[in-house]
Amino acid sequence: MSSNDAVDSNLQGMDDLDFVGWNGADWNGVFAHHHTDDVLVDWQGQPTTHGIEEHIAAMNSYVEHNGAARHRKSCHTRSSLEPESGRA
Repeated sequence: MSSNDAVDSNLQGMDDLDFVGWNGADWNGVFAHHHTDDVLVDWQGQPTTHGIEEHIAAMNSYVEHNGAARHRKSCHTRSSLEPESGRA
């Protein structure tokens, strides 16, 4: 796999995680798919979680307490993240 293929794959994974898993609150489906069972997360000053179940519970609680709509990821395409043609 070339480095460009790896970048494309990683960007697609992040799009899937953010826009499908997070925005759709698909915690046990897409969101869990992109994490290992033993994931360790230290996120935005929240208590550290150990394992996917704690991480899912913490993210679900965070969204419930802070308003889901406020924390939805903005919709952009991968191309909007790439430099314009001819620019580095």
